[in-house]
Amino acid sequence: MEKLTAPERQVIMIQAPDDKTARKRAKVHQTGRSQIVKRVNLITPGSKGFLGIGRRLDEYEVKVIHRAVVEGHLQADGKDLYTCSQNSWKA
Repeated sequence: MEKLTAPERQVIMIQAPDDKTARKRAKVHQTGRSQIVKRVNLITPGSKGFLGIGRRLDEYEVKVIHRAVVEGHLQADGKDLYTCSQNSWKA
C-alpha cells in the first residue's frame, strides 16, 4: 500500500450572497483531491449599501475535509495481479 496524500481538514473564508453560493465557491477551490464540504457558518453579515454603492457580501467560514488517497498493488511472481486506487480496480 502506498499513501499518495494524507487526510486533512481545512477552513476557508469565503464571501458570498448566501450559504448555497458559499458552498459552491468552496468546491471551486478543489485541488484535484476528493473533498467534502462539512459545514458553512455565517461569520459576518453583509450590507446592501446605498443604491448598491458600498455593498458588502456575507462572509462565511467553510470547513472542508480532504480524503486520503491510497494506492495498492497485489503481486505474485513479479506480476501485478490487482491494482487498486481511489476510484478504480484493475485486474
